[in-house]
Amino acid sequence: MEEIIKRRYPNSLPALIYAAASAPGQAQVITDDSPKKQSPSFVFLENKIKKLEKELEERDEEDNKRIRTVEQKYNSMRMEYEERIKGLERELRAANDKAASLVEPHTHIQDLEQELKAARENHQQKMRDMETELEVLREALTKVMFGYEIHLITKMSDITQRLKPF
Repeated sequence: MEEIIKRRYPNSLPALIYAAASAPGQAQVITDDSPKKQSPSFVFLENKIKKLEKELEERDEEDNKRIRTVEQKYNSMRMEYEERIKGLERELRAANDKAASLVEPHTHIQDLEQELKAARENHQQKMRDMETELEVLREALTKVMFGYEIHLITKMSDITQRLKPF
């Protein structure tokens, strides 16, 4: 029976029979001087349990080391990304400041262009008003000259009529 247990077939029929023989309802207290404690199968199983517990502890330690390694990598990456984010935020602020400073001259240029446009319109309006006034003055001059010509013609005709009796 002990040989069956030592084999690596724990689900075999003899292993199940042996396991059933030590059912919880029929369990006996095992003491140091008990014959079951001294049996080779008991020693073998106890050694196997110790070996498995030791392997489990080693795996736990390995897993803990891996977890710590992953945590360290995570923390270093997080720090790198936080630094990168801060750097990008600084660059963004600088770019926004630069864009704002570029907008101000552009706005100033637009203001100057609007002022120039208003000055041109004002000048053109003055030119139209002056042209209209010049036209009015020309017409008045024409009327005055026409009136003066008529006046001169009448005077000349008066003079010529006065001179005719001579």
